[in-house]
Amino acid sequence: MTDYQDEKALEAFQKLLTTDKERRCVELAMEEQEITPAKGYGLAWGRLRTTIRRLKKSPELLRCYDEYIKTLLEERIIERVKNQNETWRVSYLLHQAIITPKKSTTKLRVVFDASAKRNESPSLNECLYRGPAMMPSLAGILLRPRQGRYLVIVVVEKAFLQVSLKQEDRDVIRFLWLKDKTKEVTQKNLATYRFTRVPSTWCLHLFYWSLSLDIY
Repeated sequence: MTDYQDEKALEAFQKLLTTDKERRCVELAMEEQEITPAKGYGLAWGRLRTTIRRLKKSPELLRCYDEYIKTLLEERIIERVKNQNETWRVSYLLHQAIITPKKSTTKLRVVFDASAKRNESPSLNECLYRGPAMMPSLAGILLRPRQGRYLVIVVVEKAFLQVSLKQEDRDVIRFLWLKDKTKEVTQKNLATYRFTRVPSTWCLHLFYWSLSLDIY
């Protein structure tokens, strides 16, 4: 990314970042407002059928997947789409299970994909400003722990999901799941959700999070 693009991304972000009653709130920093990502409904439908077939081979994994979606809903990280009328900017994220049976803690992770696309339509990632690289250099990360006697490591749970997404942009990050996990994947059994927070799968998630800390 060029310096000019970095400046444009920073400028766009600073204009779009606000604070509501509870948390920092952002809009999507689209490179061009008239460009919209592929709707991806067909891809999302196909991926869901594949994922459910895979999970039904292990009922426990299907239960964990469904519980994860319910937890997101309870914590208001996602919300049910009640009005199915599509606005001019709607797209669907694909998601799948990453299974690591040898792990003692998290054996299943749900991963959302903002890079999927069909034909010539751009993916969601391709429509967004990537933003400048804001992670510390790897060399610095490796050298700094050697300077002191003690090393403290902190992991903030769901850090990126603490940044809210404005209402007008939430339909861009819809996804499909089942109303009843025990039934087949049919139109009547589909539930549509959308994120209310910034999912960490986007290419700009570190940009949003680290810059919001600098501004406030």
